[in-house]
Amino acid sequence: MKNYLSISLLLLITQLMTAQMFVKPLNIRNQTDYYGIGYINFDNREIKIEDLTGSIYYNEKVVPATIIDLNTGETINVYVRYRIFDDKFEVNPHYDSDKIVYLDRSDQYSLIMNGKEFIFSYILPTKINGVNNGYLLTLLKSDKVKLYKRMSQKINQKVKDEYGQARTVEMHLVNNSHYFVEINNNLVEIIPHKKEAYKAFPDHQKELETYIKKEKLKFKDEEEDLKALVNYYISL
Repeated sequence: MKNYLSISLLLLITQLMTAQMFVKPLNIRNQTDYYGIGYINFDNREIKIEDLTGSIYYNEKVVPATIIDLNTGETINVYVRYRIFDDKFEVNPHYDSDKIVYLDRSDQYSLIMNGKEFIFSYILPTKINGVNNGYLLTLLKSDKVKLYKRMSQKINQKVKDEYGQARTVEMHLVNNSHYFVEINNNLVEIIPHKKEAYKAFPDHQKELETYIKKEKLKFKDEEEDLKALVNYYISL
């Protein structure tokens, strides 16, 4: 690796320290603050995060991470939290920093946290919460095939009557997962179901269908069974 940083990463470091850079600055009122007492935008309304049942975060506390510039291969070490609800990474220069910015949602960068790789894709084959893009968690990667997971959340609202008078609205976060395989640079959604998963592959479908039956894959543990199926495909 070069002994110097590219201009883009120099800007990243400099503007992280001032809460401005190629990542979008934090807007405390309309988004969230470091301590999670803030707001999210839902149905054209500002919703307090503390009023939700469940967490908008994949990791509650910031953790060490490495951002990689895929154009140059250069890296920068920071602390991050991933927000599932609005598909963003909060980036901090230090563990206890209150200077938060959002990583630019761009396929120019990948991010490694806790040994897990996240990439950004503009070409998802299905819409999730109205968009065909988003961060993908890499579950498995080989020269032949890659397996990804896209996490998302929705808010389920439930109106309660208190003794026939007062009405309150409970807001529950509902977690969803979508899975994709990439083969020959073609990204396809893979459905974690015994009668559907093998259909995502361009070849060896009969062998994969037989493998699912033989190994009695029920996909109750979606990630593990999908990884087993992909590993078997790699072996063919």
